[in-house]
Amino acid sequence: MYANDSFAFVSCIRDHVGLFVFDVSDPSSPTVRDSIDPEGNVAWTPYVPSVKSFGYLADDYGGLITLDLHDPYSISQAWAGYQAHIASDVVVDGQCVYVANQCAGLQILDVSDPREPISLGRFDTLGSKQTRTATARDSFAFSGMSGITGRRFLRVLNVLAPADPTLVAQESCYNPPEDYVLRDSLLYAVEANQFQIFNVARPREPERVGSCNSQDGVYFGLAVEDTLAYLISGVVQVIDVADPANPTMIGTATVGGHGIAVRDSYAYIPYPYDTLFVYSIANPTQLRRLSGIPAGVWPWDVALGESLLVVATADGLEAFSMEDPVYPRSRAVLATPFGPRRVVYSPPYFYAAMWEAGLGIYSVESLGVEDEAAPPAERRQVAVSPNPVRGRCRLSPTVAGPDGVELRDVTGRVAPAVVARETEQGLSLDLSKLAPGVYFVEVKTDRRIGSVKLVKQ
Repeated sequence: MYANDSFAFVSCIRDHVGLFVFDVSDPSSPTVRDSIDPEGNVAWTPYVPSVKSFGYLADDYGGLITLDLHDPYSISQAWAGYQAHIASDVVVDGQCVYVANQCAGLQILDVSDPREPISLGRFDTLGSKQTRTATARDSFAFSGMSGITGRRFLRVLNVLAPADPTLVAQESCYNPPEDYVLRDSLLYAVEANQFQIFNVARPREPERVGSCNSQDGVYFGLAVEDTLAYLISGVVQVIDVADPANPTMIGTATVGGHGIAVRDSYAYIPYPYDTLFVYSIANPTQLRRLSGIPAGVWPWDVALGESLLVVATADGLEAFSMEDPVYPRSRAVLATPFGPRRVVYSPPYFYAAMWEAGLGIYSVESLGVEDEAAPPAERRQVAVSPNPVRGRCRLSPTVAGPDGVELRDVTGRVAPAVVARETEQGLSLDLSKLAPGVYFVEVKTDRRIGSVKLVKQ
Protein backbone atom coordinates (compact mmCIF):
# COMPACT_ATOMS: atom_id res chain seq x y z
CA MET A 1 0.00 0.00 0.00
CA TYR A 2 1.00 3.62 -0.56
CA ALA A 3 -0.87 6.67 0.76
CA ASN A 4 -0.65 10.17 -0.65
CA ASP A 5 -2.81 13.15 0.37
CA SER A 6 -6.43 12.08 0.10
CA PHE A 7 -5.83 8.83 -1.73
CA ALA A 8 -4.51 5.37 -0.87
CA PHE A 9 -3.10 3.02 -3.52
CA VAL A 10 -3.43 -0.65 -2.62
CA SER A 11 -2.04 -3.56 -4.61
CA CYS A 12 -3.94 -6.81 -4.38
CA ILE A 13 -3.15 -10.33 -5.58
CA ARG A 14 -6.60 -11.76 -4.89
CA ASP A 15 -8.30 -12.79 -8.15
CA HIS A 16 -5.28 -11.26 -9.96
CA VAL A 17 -6.61 -7.70 -9.61
CA GLY A 18 -3.71 -5.29 -9.74
CA LEU A 19 -4.23 -1.92 -8.06
CA PHE A 20 -7.11 -0.21 -6.19
CA VAL A 21 -7.41 3.52 -5.58
CA PHE A 22 -9.25 4.51 -2.38
CA ASP A 23 -10.55 7.97 -1.53
CA VAL A 24 -9.54 8.38 2.15
CA SER A 25 -10.51 12.02 2.58
CA ASP A 26 -12.95 10.60 5.14
CA PRO A 27 -10.78 8.08 7.03
CA SER A 28 -13.83 6.53 8.64
CA SER A 29 -15.33 5.64 5.27
CA PRO A 30 -12.73 4.87 2.55
CA THR A 31 -14.27 4.52 -0.90
CA VAL A 32 -12.95 2.65 -3.96
CA ARG A 33 -12.62 5.14 -6.80
CA ASP A 34 -10.92 3.02 -9.47
CA SER A 35 -8.81 -0.06 -10.13
CA ILE A 36 -6.48 -1.30 -12.82
CA ASP A 37 -5.59 -4.84 -13.82
CA PRO A 38 -2.12 -4.87 -15.42
CA GLU A 39 -2.55 -7.60 -18.03
CA GLY A 40 -4.09 -9.97 -15.52
CA ASN A 41 -0.91 -10.38 -13.49
CA VAL A 42 0.04 -10.03 -9.86
CA ALA A 43 0.84 -6.46 -8.82
CA TRP A 44 3.15 -5.77 -5.95
CA THR A 45 4.24 -2.50 -4.29
CA PRO A 46 2.93 0.73 -5.81
CA TYR A 47 4.76 4.04 -5.45
CA VAL A 48 3.29 7.50 -5.94
CA PRO A 49 5.67 10.47 -5.63
CA SER A 50 4.66 13.77 -4.10
CA VAL A 51 4.01 15.12 -7.59
CA LYS A 52 1.20 12.72 -8.07
CA SER A 53 0.48 12.97 -11.80
CA PHE A 54 2.28 9.64 -12.27
CA GLY A 55 2.75 6.52 -10.18
CA TYR A 56 4.75 3.34 -10.58
CA LEU A 57 3.76 -0.27 -10.13
CA ALA A 58 5.93 -3.38 -9.93
CA ASP A 59 4.08 -6.09 -11.84
CA ASP A 60 5.19 -9.64 -11.06
CA TYR A 61 5.50 -10.89 -14.65
CA GLY A 62 4.86 -7.57 -16.36
CA GLY A 63 7.90 -5.53 -15.32
CA LEU A 64 7.68 -1.83 -14.50
CA ILE A 65 4.40 -0.09 -15.23
CA THR A 66 3.86 3.68 -15.21
CA LEU A 67 0.40 4.85 -14.16
CA ASP A 68 -1.24 8.04 -15.34
CA LEU A 69 -2.74 9.61 -12.20
CA HIS A 70 -3.71 13.03 -13.53
CA ASP A 71 -7.23 11.99 -12.60
CA PRO A 72 -7.09 9.66 -9.55
CA TYR A 73 -10.72 8.79 -10.19
CA SER A 74 -9.76 7.25 -13.54
CA ILE A 75 -6.26 5.83 -13.62
CA SER A 76 -4.73 4.30 -16.72
CA GLN A 77 -1.55 2.54 -17.77
CA ALA A 78 0.73 5.05 -19.45
CA TRP A 79 3.73 2.86 -20.28
CA ALA A 80 5.09 -0.59 -19.55
CA GLY A 81 8.58 -1.94 -19.91
CA TYR A 82 9.16 -5.18 -21.76
CA GLN A 83 6.76 -7.70 -20.29
CA ALA A 84 8.24 -11.11 -19.60
CA HIS A 85 5.21 -13.15 -18.54
CA ILE A 86 7.26 -16.37 -18.21
CA ALA A 87 9.15 -16.27 -21.52
CA SER A 88 9.62 -19.87 -22.67
CA ASP A 89 10.74 -19.68 -26.32
CA VAL A 90 12.39 -17.25 -28.71
CA VAL A 91 12.93 -17.16 -32.47
CA VAL A 92 14.71 -14.61 -34.65
CA ASP A 93 13.57 -13.63 -38.13
CA GLY A 94 15.68 -10.85 -39.59
CA GLN A 95 15.47 -7.84 -37.28
CA CYS A 96 12.39 -9.14 -35.48
CA VAL A 97 12.39 -11.37 -32.42
CA TYR A 98 9.31 -13.34 -31.39
CA VAL A 99 9.04 -14.37 -27.75
CA ALA A 100 6.53 -17.00 -26.59
CA ASN A 101 5.17 -15.98 -23.20
CA GLN A 102 3.23 -18.57 -21.27
CA CYS A 103 0.79 -16.06 -19.76
CA ALA A 104 0.66 -13.36 -22.43
CA GLY A 105 0.79 -14.83 -25.89
CA LEU A 106 3.38 -13.74 -28.42
CA GLN A 107 5.62 -10.67 -28.07
CA ILE A 108 7.22 -9.06 -31.13
CA LEU A 109 10.39 -6.99 -30.72
CA ASP A 110 12.58 -4.97 -33.08
CA VAL A 111 16.24 -5.81 -32.38
CA SER A 112 17.88 -3.78 -35.14
CA ASP A 113 19.75 -2.24 -32.20
CA PRO A 114 20.20 -5.27 -29.92
CA ARG A 115 21.20 -3.00 -27.04
CA GLU A 116 17.76 -1.39 -27.05
CA PRO A 117 15.02 -3.80 -28.21
CA ILE A 118 11.80 -2.02 -29.12
CA SER A 119 8.40 -3.58 -28.51
CA LEU A 120 6.47 -3.65 -31.80
CA GLY A 121 3.35 -5.49 -30.74
CA ARG A 122 1.91 -8.67 -29.35
CA PHE A 123 -0.84 -11.20 -29.77
CA ASP A 124 -2.41 -11.30 -26.33
CA THR A 125 -4.00 -14.42 -24.87
CA LEU A 126 -5.52 -12.60 -21.89
CA GLY A 127 -3.51 -14.54 -19.32
CA SER A 128 -5.74 -17.60 -19.62
CA LYS A 129 -3.90 -19.56 -22.29
CA GLN A 130 -0.34 -20.79 -22.47
CA THR A 131 1.97 -20.05 -25.37
CA ARG A 132 4.96 -22.34 -25.04
CA THR A 133 6.66 -22.18 -28.43
CA ALA A 134 6.85 -20.04 -31.53
CA THR A 135 8.56 -19.68 -34.87
CA ALA A 136 8.25 -17.13 -37.66
CA ARG A 137 9.22 -16.30 -41.20
CA ASP A 138 8.49 -13.24 -43.31
CA SER A 139 4.99 -11.99 -42.54
CA PHE A 140 3.68 -15.00 -40.61
CA ALA A 141 4.32 -16.33 -37.12
CA PHE A 142 3.35 -19.75 -35.80
CA SER A 143 2.64 -20.24 -32.11
CA GLY A 144 1.66 -23.22 -30.00
CA MET A 145 -1.08 -22.46 -27.49
CA SER A 146 -3.34 -24.24 -25.03
CA GLY A 147 -6.64 -22.78 -23.88
CA ILE A 148 -8.67 -22.71 -20.70
CA THR A 149 -11.06 -25.29 -22.19
CA GLY A 150 -8.22 -27.78 -22.59
CA ARG A 151 -8.02 -27.34 -26.36
CA ARG A 152 -4.58 -27.03 -27.97
CA PHE A 153 -3.74 -25.25 -31.17
CA LEU A 154 -1.21 -24.43 -33.79
CA ARG A 155 -2.05 -20.80 -34.47
CA VAL A 156 -0.96 -18.82 -37.51
CA LEU A 157 -0.63 -15.05 -37.11
CA ASN A 158 -0.27 -12.43 -39.80
CA VAL A 159 2.50 -10.16 -38.51
CA LEU A 160 2.92 -7.98 -41.58
CA ALA A 161 1.78 -5.15 -39.30
CA PRO A 162 3.50 -6.24 -36.07
CA ALA A 163 1.68 -3.61 -34.02
CA ASP A 164 -1.54 -5.45 -34.77
CA PRO A 165 -0.92 -9.18 -35.33
CA THR A 166 -4.05 -10.99 -36.41
CA LEU A 167 -5.09 -14.63 -36.17
CA VAL A 168 -5.59 -16.04 -39.69
CA ALA A 169 -5.73 -19.79 -39.06
CA GLN A 170 -5.53 -22.44 -36.39
CA GLU A 171 -5.17 -26.19 -36.35
CA SER A 172 -6.00 -28.37 -33.35
CA CYS A 173 -3.27 -30.44 -31.67
CA TYR A 174 -3.34 -33.41 -29.32
CA ASN A 175 -1.29 -31.82 -26.55
CA PRO A 176 0.27 -28.37 -26.03
CA PRO A 177 3.02 -27.91 -28.66
CA GLU A 178 6.43 -27.78 -26.95
CA ASP A 179 8.79 -26.92 -29.81
CA TYR A 180 8.64 -25.99 -33.51
CA VAL A 181 11.13 -26.17 -36.36
CA LEU A 182 10.28 -24.47 -39.67
CA ARG A 183 12.02 -25.82 -42.79
CA ASP A 184 10.98 -24.59 -46.22
CA SER A 185 7.21 -25.20 -46.42
CA LEU A 186 7.07 -27.72 -43.57
CA LEU A 187 6.51 -27.01 -39.89
CA TYR A 188 7.65 -29.77 -37.52
CA ALA A 189 5.92 -29.85 -34.11
CA VAL A 190 6.67 -31.96 -31.06
CA GLU A 191 4.38 -32.48 -28.10
CA ALA A 192 3.70 -35.17 -25.52
CA ASN A 193 2.72 -38.42 -27.29
CA GLN A 194 2.73 -36.90 -30.78
CA PHE A 195 5.12 -35.67 -33.46
CA GLN A 196 3.40 -33.82 -36.28
CA ILE A 197 4.28 -32.27 -39.64
CA PHE A 198 2.26 -29.41 -41.13
CA ASN A 199 2.42 -28.06 -44.66
CA VAL A 200 2.44 -24.27 -44.32
CA ALA A 201 3.19 -23.37 -47.94
CA ARG A 202 -0.12 -21.51 -47.71
CA PRO A 203 0.07 -20.17 -44.14
CA ARG A 204 -3.62 -19.24 -44.07
CA GLU A 205 -4.47 -22.88 -44.75
CA PRO A 206 -2.09 -25.06 -42.70
CA GLU A 207 -2.50 -28.75 -43.41
CA ARG A 208 -1.42 -31.65 -41.21
CA VAL A 209 0.35 -34.02 -43.59
CA GLY A 210 1.81 -36.59 -41.23
CA SER A 211 2.20 -37.65 -37.61
CA CYS A 212 3.48 -40.47 -35.46
CA ASN A 213 3.53 -41.39 -31.80
CA SER A 214 6.29 -39.93 -29.64
CA GLN A 215 7.50 -40.58 -26.12
CA ASP A 216 5.33 -39.21 -23.33
CA GLY A 217 6.96 -36.38 -21.40
CA VAL A 218 7.14 -32.64 -20.84
CA TYR A 219 9.51 -29.87 -21.93
CA PHE A 220 10.37 -31.34 -25.29
CA GLY A 221 13.18 -30.17 -27.54
CA LEU A 222 13.42 -30.65 -31.31
CA ALA A 223 16.12 -30.47 -33.98
CA VAL A 224 15.73 -31.22 -37.68
CA GLU A 225 18.73 -31.98 -39.89
CA ASP A 226 18.37 -33.11 -43.51
CA THR A 227 15.73 -35.88 -43.49
CA LEU A 228 15.87 -36.67 -39.79
CA ALA A 229 14.13 -35.15 -36.77
CA TYR A 230 15.55 -35.52 -33.27
CA LEU A 231 13.09 -35.35 -30.36
CA ILE A 232 14.11 -35.26 -26.74
CA SER A 233 12.36 -35.44 -23.41
CA GLY A 234 12.57 -38.67 -21.44
CA VAL A 235 14.63 -40.23 -24.27
CA VAL A 236 16.06 -39.18 -27.62
CA GLN A 237 13.97 -40.33 -30.58
CA VAL A 238 15.15 -40.21 -34.17
CA ILE A 239 12.40 -39.92 -36.78
CA ASP A 240 12.88 -40.33 -40.52
CA VAL A 241 10.94 -37.48 -42.18
CA ALA A 242 12.04 -38.11 -45.77
CA ASP A 243 8.37 -38.86 -46.50
CA PRO A 244 6.48 -36.15 -44.56
CA ALA A 245 3.25 -38.10 -44.90
CA ASN A 246 4.79 -41.09 -43.13
CA PRO A 247 7.27 -40.04 -40.41
CA THR A 248 8.83 -43.14 -38.89
CA MET A 249 10.84 -43.58 -35.69
CA ILE A 250 14.08 -45.37 -36.53
CA GLY A 251 16.21 -45.02 -33.40
CA THR A 252 16.32 -44.07 -29.73
CA ALA A 253 18.88 -43.31 -27.05
CA THR A 254 18.28 -43.56 -23.32
CA VAL A 255 19.27 -40.06 -22.30
CA GLY A 256 16.79 -37.49 -21.05
CA GLY A 257 16.82 -33.74 -21.44
CA HIS A 258 14.87 -30.73 -22.66
CA GLY A 259 17.01 -29.45 -25.54
CA ILE A 260 19.11 -30.84 -28.39
CA ALA A 261 21.35 -29.41 -31.11
CA VAL A 262 22.64 -31.31 -34.14
CA ARG A 263 25.54 -30.58 -36.48
CA ASP A 264 27.07 -32.90 -39.04
CA SER A 265 27.27 -36.31 -37.34
CA TYR A 266 27.04 -35.14 -33.73
CA ALA A 267 24.17 -34.44 -31.34
CA TYR A 268 24.67 -32.22 -28.28
CA ILE A 269 22.34 -32.90 -25.38
CA PRO A 270 22.36 -30.99 -22.07
CA TYR A 271 21.28 -33.56 -19.54
CA PRO A 272 19.81 -32.85 -16.13
CA TYR A 273 21.44 -32.41 -13.79
CA ASP A 274 24.87 -31.16 -14.75
CA THR A 275 26.28 -32.73 -17.92
CA LEU A 276 26.56 -31.96 -21.63
CA PHE A 277 26.54 -35.21 -23.60
CA VAL A 278 27.92 -35.63 -27.12
CA TYR A 279 26.49 -38.45 -29.24
CA SER A 280 27.49 -39.83 -32.61
CA ILE A 281 24.53 -39.84 -34.99
CA ALA A 282 26.51 -41.31 -37.90
CA ASN A 283 24.27 -44.35 -37.40
CA PRO A 284 20.92 -42.74 -36.54
CA THR A 285 19.36 -46.11 -35.75
CA GLN A 286 21.85 -46.61 -32.93
CA LEU A 287 23.13 -43.42 -31.33
CA ARG A 288 26.45 -43.81 -29.57
CA ARG A 289 27.65 -41.72 -26.63
CA LEU A 290 31.08 -40.22 -27.24
CA SER A 291 31.65 -37.98 -24.22
CA GLY A 292 30.13 -36.30 -21.20
CA ILE A 293 31.28 -32.79 -20.33
CA PRO A 294 30.54 -31.14 -16.94
CA ALA A 295 28.04 -28.28 -17.36
CA GLY A 296 26.03 -25.99 -15.11
CA VAL A 297 23.24 -27.18 -12.84
CA TRP A 298 20.00 -28.21 -14.54
CA PRO A 299 20.78 -27.43 -18.19
CA TRP A 300 17.63 -26.61 -20.16
CA ASP A 301 18.74 -25.98 -23.74
CA VAL A 302 21.69 -25.74 -26.12
CA ALA A 303 22.55 -23.65 -29.21
CA LEU A 304 25.39 -23.94 -31.72
CA GLY A 305 27.23 -20.92 -33.08
CA GLU A 306 30.06 -20.97 -35.59
CA SER A 307 32.76 -21.84 -33.07
CA LEU A 308 30.84 -21.80 -29.78
CA LEU A 309 28.27 -23.99 -28.15
CA VAL A 310 26.12 -22.29 -25.49
CA VAL A 311 24.20 -24.20 -22.83
CA ALA A 312 21.30 -22.59 -20.95
CA THR A 313 21.38 -23.68 -17.31
CA ALA A 314 19.45 -22.83 -14.17
CA ASP A 315 22.17 -20.30 -13.31
CA GLY A 316 22.70 -18.66 -16.71
CA LEU A 317 24.68 -19.35 -19.89
CA GLU A 318 27.81 -21.46 -20.25
CA ALA A 319 29.92 -21.14 -23.42
CA PHE A 320 32.00 -24.03 -24.80
CA SER A 321 34.60 -23.81 -27.54
CA MET A 322 34.28 -26.30 -30.40
CA GLU A 323 37.85 -26.86 -31.60
CA ASP A 324 37.19 -30.53 -30.90
CA PRO A 325 33.48 -31.25 -31.53
CA VAL A 326 33.60 -34.46 -29.48
CA TYR A 327 35.11 -32.77 -26.43
CA PRO A 328 33.78 -29.18 -26.13
CA ARG A 329 35.82 -27.13 -23.68
CA SER A 330 34.16 -24.82 -21.14
CA ARG A 331 35.30 -21.26 -21.73
CA ALA A 332 33.00 -18.95 -19.77
CA VAL A 333 29.95 -18.81 -17.49
CA LEU A 334 27.58 -15.84 -17.45
CA ALA A 335 24.95 -15.41 -14.73
CA THR A 336 21.51 -14.26 -15.97
CA PRO A 337 18.51 -12.88 -14.02
CA PHE A 338 16.65 -16.17 -14.44
CA GLY A 339 17.97 -19.42 -15.86
CA PRO A 340 17.06 -19.40 -19.59
CA ARG A 341 14.48 -21.85 -20.90
CA ARG A 342 15.53 -21.53 -24.54
CA VAL A 343 18.62 -20.21 -26.27
CA VAL A 344 19.01 -19.72 -30.04
CA TYR A 345 21.78 -18.41 -32.23
CA SER A 346 21.26 -15.85 -34.98
CA PRO A 347 24.58 -14.33 -36.09
CA PRO A 348 26.21 -12.65 -34.35
CA TYR A 349 24.12 -12.96 -31.15
CA PHE A 350 22.71 -15.58 -28.81
CA TYR A 351 19.09 -14.91 -27.75
CA ALA A 352 17.76 -16.36 -24.48
CA ALA A 353 14.16 -16.66 -23.25
CA MET A 354 14.52 -16.33 -19.47
CA TRP A 355 11.13 -17.00 -17.86
CA GLU A 356 10.12 -13.92 -15.79
CA ALA A 357 13.22 -12.00 -16.89
CA GLY A 358 12.08 -11.92 -20.51
CA LEU A 359 14.56 -11.72 -23.37
CA GLY A 360 18.34 -11.57 -23.12
CA ILE A 361 20.64 -10.82 -26.08
CA TYR A 362 24.30 -11.75 -25.77
CA SER A 363 27.34 -11.25 -27.96
CA VAL A 364 30.44 -13.42 -27.78
CA GLU A 365 32.14 -10.64 -25.83
CA SER A 366 29.32 -10.45 -23.31
CA LEU A 367 29.70 -14.17 -22.73
CA GLY A 368 33.27 -13.45 -21.61
CA VAL A 369 34.91 -15.40 -24.45
CA GLU A 370 37.92 -13.89 -26.16
CA ASP A 371 39.42 -15.04 -29.43
CA GLU A 372 42.46 -17.16 -28.92
CA ALA A 373 44.58 -19.45 -31.01
CA ALA A 374 43.24 -22.97 -30.94
CA PRO A 375 45.48 -25.34 -28.96
CA PRO A 376 46.94 -28.29 -30.82
CA ALA A 377 44.15 -30.80 -31.14
CA GLU A 378 44.70 -34.26 -29.74
CA ARG A 379 42.73 -35.64 -32.65
CA ARG A 380 42.61 -34.19 -36.13
CA GLN A 381 39.27 -33.73 -37.84
CA VAL A 382 38.17 -35.67 -40.90
CA ALA A 383 37.43 -33.65 -44.05
CA VAL A 384 35.78 -34.62 -47.35
CA SER A 385 36.67 -32.95 -50.64
CA PRO A 386 34.77 -32.20 -52.77
CA ASN A 387 31.49 -32.07 -50.85
CA PRO A 388 28.87 -32.36 -52.40
CA VAL A 389 30.34 -35.11 -54.56
CA ARG A 390 29.25 -36.75 -57.81
CA GLY A 391 31.76 -39.57 -58.21
CA ARG A 392 35.06 -39.68 -56.33
CA CYS A 393 36.05 -37.78 -53.20
CA ARG A 394 38.99 -37.76 -50.82
CA LEU A 395 39.08 -38.18 -47.06
CA SER A 396 41.91 -36.41 -45.27
CA PRO A 397 44.08 -36.70 -43.33
CA THR A 398 45.29 -40.26 -43.86
CA VAL A 399 43.91 -41.97 -40.80
CA ALA A 400 42.93 -45.51 -41.67
CA GLY A 401 42.95 -48.15 -44.36
CA PRO A 402 39.86 -49.05 -46.39
CA ASP A 403 38.67 -51.42 -43.65
CA GLY A 404 38.49 -48.49 -41.24
CA VAL A 405 35.91 -46.56 -43.27
CA GLU A 406 32.18 -47.12 -42.97
CA LEU A 407 29.52 -45.32 -44.97
CA ARG A 408 25.87 -45.17 -43.87
CA ASP A 409 22.74 -43.53 -45.21
CA VAL A 410 20.39 -41.44 -43.07
CA THR A 411 18.45 -44.52 -41.95
CA GLY A 412 21.64 -46.10 -40.58
CA ARG A 413 22.07 -48.76 -43.27
CA VAL A 414 25.61 -49.45 -44.45
CA ALA A 415 25.93 -48.16 -48.00
CA PRO A 416 27.21 -50.78 -50.50
CA ALA A 417 29.54 -50.50 -53.48
CA VAL A 418 32.05 -48.13 -51.92
CA VAL A 419 35.64 -48.64 -52.99
CA ALA A 420 38.34 -46.99 -50.88
CA ARG A 421 42.04 -46.84 -51.64
CA GLU A 422 44.82 -45.14 -49.74
CA THR A 423 46.95 -42.40 -51.30
CA GLU A 424 49.50 -39.96 -49.96
CA GLN A 425 46.78 -37.32 -49.74
CA GLY A 426 44.29 -39.48 -47.89
CA LEU A 427 41.63 -42.06 -48.68
CA SER A 428 39.99 -41.97 -52.08
CA LEU A 429 36.33 -43.03 -52.11
CA ASP A 430 34.36 -44.00 -55.20
CA LEU A 431 30.71 -43.08 -54.65
CA SER A 432 29.60 -43.15 -58.27
CA LYS A 433 27.32 -46.16 -57.70
CA LEU A 434 25.49 -44.60 -54.76
CA ALA A 435 22.05 -43.05 -55.08
CA PRO A 436 21.89 -39.27 -54.49
CA GLY A 437 21.34 -38.35 -50.86
CA VAL A 438 22.95 -37.60 -47.52
CA TYR A 439 25.50 -40.03 -46.10
CA PHE A 440 27.74 -40.24 -43.05
CA VAL A 441 31.35 -41.42 -43.31
CA GLU A 442 32.80 -42.82 -40.10
CA VAL A 443 36.55 -43.38 -39.85
CA LYS A 444 37.85 -45.86 -37.30
CA THR A 445 41.28 -46.74 -36.04
CA ASP A 446 42.47 -48.14 -32.74
CA ARG A 447 41.39 -44.77 -31.39
CA ARG A 448 38.26 -43.45 -33.09
CA ILE A 449 38.97 -40.33 -35.11
CA GLY A 450 35.55 -39.06 -36.05
CA SER A 451 32.91 -38.84 -38.75
CA VAL A 452 31.74 -36.41 -41.36
CA LYS A 453 28.59 -35.82 -43.40
CA LEU A 454 28.66 -35.75 -47.19
CA VAL A 455 26.09 -35.14 -49.90
CA LYS A 456 25.98 -37.34 -53.01
CA GLN A 457 24.56 -35.52 -56.01
